[in-house]
Amino acid sequence: MKKSLLFVLIFFSFLPLEAELYSETILPGTRNFLSIRVEFQEDNTYLTTGNGKFMLSEWTGHDTMTYAVDALPHNRAYFASHLKFIDNYWNRASNGNVRINTADDHQLPLADSSFTLSKNMLYYSNPDSVDHRLANLIYESVKLASDAGEYKDDIDAIIIYHAGAGQDFKITLDDSPFDIPSFYFDENYLANHLPTNKYNELMNLNCKQGIVLPESQNQLGYNIALNGTEILLTGMLLGLPTLYDTELGRSGTGIYGLMDQGSNTASGLCPIKPSAFERYLLGAAQPVTVTKSDSLTLKRDEVYHLPISSNEYFLIEYRKNSGAYADSIMWSRNDVNNYLDVLRILDSLDLVDYSIENGVLLDYSDLDVGLPTHGLLIWHVNEAELGGKNPNDWDSPFINLIEADGGNDIGKFYGSLNTAVNSGWKWDMWFKNNPAYFDNNKNSHIMQWNDASYPSTRSFENLASGIAINNFDFYLDSVVLDLKINSPADYHFSNIIFDEMTTALPADISADKLLLGYSDSSLVLLSDSTLKEIYASDAVLGRGNTALMTYNNDILLITNSDKNSHVKHLEYLASSLQEVNSMDLGHALDLEKLALAGDSLFLPPLSVEDSLARAIYKLDIASWTANKIGETSETLTPYLKNNKIGYAITQAAAVMNNDVITADEIGFSINGNSMSVRFESNDHYFMPDFYPVYGDNHYINEIIPLHMDDDGEYDLLVLSEFEGKQSLSAFSKKSLLLNNFPIMGNYSKIRVFKLADAYKILVYNPAGILDIYNIDGSKQASYPASVKANSLFVEQVSDDAAWIIADGTVIRIESNSVYWGYQGQNAAHSNTQSETQTAVIIDSDLLIKDGLVYNYPNPIQGDRTKFRFYATGAQEVRIDIYALSGMYIKTIMGRVFDQQWNEFTWFVHDEESGVYIAKITFNGDNKEETYFIKPAILK
Repeated sequence: MKKSLLFVLIFFSFLPLEAELYSETILPGTRNFLSIRVEFQEDNTYLTTGNGKFMLSEWTGHDTMTYAVDALPHNRAYFASHLKFIDNYWNRASNGNVRINTADDHQLPLADSSFTLSKNMLYYSNPDSVDHRLANLIYESVKLASDAGEYKDDIDAIIIYHAGAGQDFKITLDDSPFDIPSFYFDENYLANHLPTNKYNELMNLNCKQGIVLPESQNQLGYNIALNGTEILLTGMLLGLPTLYDTELGRSGTGIYGLMDQGSNTASGLCPIKPSAFERYLLGAAQPVTVTKSDSLTLKRDEVYHLPISSNEYFLIEYRKNSGAYADSIMWSRNDVNNYLDVLRILDSLDLVDYSIENGVLLDYSDLDVGLPTHGLLIWHVNEAELGGKNPNDWDSPFINLIEADGGNDIGKFYGSLNTAVNSGWKWDMWFKNNPAYFDNNKNSHIMQWNDASYPSTRSFENLASGIAINNFDFYLDSVVLDLKINSPADYHFSNIIFDEMTTALPADISADKLLLGYSDSSLVLLSDSTLKEIYASDAVLGRGNTALMTYNNDILLITNSDKNSHVKHLEYLASSLQEVNSMDLGHALDLEKLALAGDSLFLPPLSVEDSLARAIYKLDIASWTANKIGETSETLTPYLKNNKIGYAITQAAAVMNNDVITADEIGFSINGNSMSVRFESNDHYFMPDFYPVYGDNHYINEIIPLHMDDDGEYDLLVLSEFEGKQSLSAFSKKSLLLNNFPIMGNYSKIRVFKLADAYKILVYNPAGILDIYNIDGSKQASYPASVKANSLFVEQVSDDAAWIIADGTVIRIESNSVYWGYQGQNAAHSNTQSETQTAVIIDSDLLIKDGLVYNYPNPIQGDRTKFRFYATGAQEVRIDIYALSGMYIKTIMGRVFDQQWNEFTWFVHDEESGVYIAKITFNGDNKEETYFIKPAILK
């Protein structure tokens, strides 16, 4: 039965392993790849293509036709030509930075023959323990070469060519389902799937990574070149990331990404030129960063970099095809049967030069021969997602093409009528009068790209980037862009983490505010818009293992390694920092819980899973002496009281007016008195007279005490986990949830500043979002920021402005003063504040404000709801709950706290779905008021 080829593109249904990823550029130079040719034991099964031997004089297996691409014989010279193609391609794609060694002695066997494996092809590809069998194929191939005395161990990788076709395309009615898939392997793959002795043998032979390829991809009557598969997999050897979803097989960048379907341009004969991001990694493109409005001219292959945040940005490149779309020739001319014919026609028109040797396309002069047209490609990149084995997974890709037609179609399936749209087509490129753009922007008379266009310049989180191109002027070999940038960020540094506001450094460095940060093994100073290295560390200063603190005019540098920590005192001398003292401690420190008061530095140990107690130190900086003050295996949080450092076993702590507020397991405590206690008995809900209990079920991670209402007592702004979700919550001192809170959001950091004497709440979402809320819970603004930022702080820089610093992103905002700018309130992590307030009494003729009482959530879908009201004279409340039929259900009673919000909880686990009636009666001031509301339960 003949196979039906569904898509003529690389569409891996199986890859044992994806290549390791490197966000830095790929090192230039020549790669020494050792190729090994292997055959199998001969067979005649139709489950695999061929008979297990390299095809020399006739096509064996399922095909009887003669192929124009990768023609026979498949002898030593044939594979030597393929290695030459690999070298020629990467030489062009990298502008000469990357070459492949094609020396004769790097192609084994040295004779015009091949090594023979111990089993037939079916054995190695059988789904029963397929990884172990494929790993054994690698072991046998290398061992045969070694035993023959021809193996070289001074190599970068192995390329194994085996007899037969590859199982690398999505096939319907596949009558050779046990062909071997092409794949990449490394040390981890070999260690996981080989016995220890065989693994050690390969390591001793320096076989640490490689790829496995077939002799040909031709089958089913289709000319499918091996070139594309070779380039995709050698790209993995070089360190390029895969641009498709390796778990789902969905395309991420389509034909425009080399490490995706672009590797299979022209049925694999002519892999596409790498995208702007890939060329950057290869050293072939140096993106020009633009942060201000300008008129830009892009010529062929030039790349502009437009930052959104320190990790997120756009890349814009101008690309040209050969002058004719290769596919259009393939479709429109009767004398064209395959893409070799297309190359011949383009060559005759002086559009492309190419060469063939041993039936192999050896070289072609224009890597964009398969590009549908010429114009702009705009890429959206989020480097924070560039990690793991599947960086371009469907849910959170690190790179996405901004498709000019306003769609996001690449990788989506719309049926078999037209597969071009989901692999990338002409209309995804930005070119003059692209009709697909105007179909989605009917009110535009010219092509524009901004926050409101389709597609837009918004961030991955749909936040405004401030980037706009107001006009595109296309010419024969270039395009001129009217670029406008109104970014909320003043600075973007993708590899810097600013960890401390060093206002204590001497003023002669700069009149500007200064930021001290770290990158790799350097401390760097941002001054006058430029970065300057002021200290070279002997250790790597990395995200999460480094902390900086200002001490007088000096800097304290604290770093963690796997099992210990290092503390340095650095003094500013002669425009740089010099080491004064240093000290090693025998365990890692909790760098988020450091505190500084005078000459005393609090050094809590990092809590780890082994539960072993570790020493708690206070370092006297003046004498450089570490004094042990206790031991713990738990998390400690410091605070400053009476100018002395105290600490508690808790996730969060703060001091307000000498009250020590700490997070309990649930809720919080003030001076050791828990504010989350609940008493239940039968069908009544009681509360003790001295406080109510509305902070229950909040797991608090961060606390900021401040005055949020007018009751004369401080309140608590917290980050907490509530009902399994992250929330921004606010409670009165008596643990009453304030109105309009909680605000649900995946927030991990919280800060507070003042504008026009009103508090502003700044919260950070690790997805790269900074939200600013008013004190009433309404949102004021959102900004894009660094993704998964390690550091967040706010510092006043003038009478009317502050800086928000998230890692390497600096955003200027309106502010009169900073109230709580760091996780520890200030750079010393003192966690202390003092403020008083006069209560404002609400005078009302009613016992509750505005006669308003309600329950939330309503309808009730969980196990509880809360009845809520603001008391203006009420002293007691009774809530009688009835079914709609009139049947009595429950009574909730309690004391009411005047001049503040009150809440009473109804637990509904035992109740049926339906509408209920709540009769709510208030007593106080010799008055009684009754209200009725209708809670609904949905289960």
